Amino acid sequence: MEPIEWEVVRDNELRFQRDLPNGIRFGSEVSSEDNVVRMEMWLHNGTEQALTGMRSQVCVMLKGLIGFNSKRRRESVVRGPLIAIKADHHNRWVITGWEPNHRAWANPPVPCIHSDPIFPIATRAKRFVFVVRCGFTKETISRTRFCSVNCESASR
Repeated sequence: MEPIEWEVVRDNELRFQRDLPNGIRFGSEVSSEDNVVRMEMWLHNGTEQALTGMRSQVCVMLKGLIGFNSKRRRESVVRGPLIAIKADHHNRWVITGWEPNHRAWANPPVPCIHSDPIFPIATRAKRFVFVVRCGFTKETISRTRFCSVNCESASR
């Protein structure tokens, strides 16, 4: 398959779509706001068979963010589909989460964090959309009180 580049829709919005020969289509859209990056991922089943066990690995690359770019283990909090990771020397956090979720985890050697969604069973002509907001906050996020996380996810 040939590489497909992201399409610039506006200054703060990117879009990607891949059409497979068997009728499956999938894609993503990313847009930014003040302290939030909105990410959307979708899957359309154009085959005659139901798709089961479909998962995606979503990597939030931290290398270009000041305070997050060292390749070492740093303070993080994982609660269900949400993962929050703290900057090296500041009380700044990056938070992300997808639902339904296969697993949330950090990969310090890259450095990156993951919240990897799992798609429900997709019958013919069914389209599933997942939306997540990747938030940035200066609030303290404790291991016992994770409700201050500025991250919402939904499927439609």
